[in-house]
Amino acid sequence: RTKKEIKADDAKENQEDIEDANPALAERKKMLADKKAAKDLLIADKKKEAEEKKNAAAEKRQQLLDEKTGKKTNSSSNKDPTETALENNNTTSSKTNATTQNAAEKEAAKKVLAEEKVKTLEVRKKALEEKKAKTLADREAAKKAMEDSKKKPN
Repeated sequence: RTKKEIKADDAKENQEDIEDANPALAERKKMLADKKAAKDLLIADKKKEAEEKKNAAAEKRQQLLDEKTGKKTNSSSNKDPTETALENNNTTSSKTNATTQNAAEKEAAKKVLAEEKVKTLEVRKKALEEKKAKTLADREAAKKAMEDSKKKPN
């Protein structure tokens, strides 16, 4: 045994002697240990819930991606990993063809969205200009009405 181990053991024995002499200290230490255990349990539960939410979100995201690409949604957790690997190998050639088609469709969709965005911006700009013109006309009409009412004594 080393000197450090002997010193640590002596410190531990002294602490136990102090706890034996003062039961309130032992009770407090037990209470603190219980609080720590409860806190650790709560943290573990929160971590578990967070992990479950993360997994659920990942599954939902994958499901949406599968639906987007036109695949059938199957729960892959029920399948053997070797079976899924074989299926993936069999469908790689069809996937490459599908990905090129999907890329072309995505480009076309992007162009359509860009055109729609430009149109909506033009419509908004036109509406804003009309609104400004109307407010200017209203102001001018209000000014004329004020001038007319000042010129004409009642």
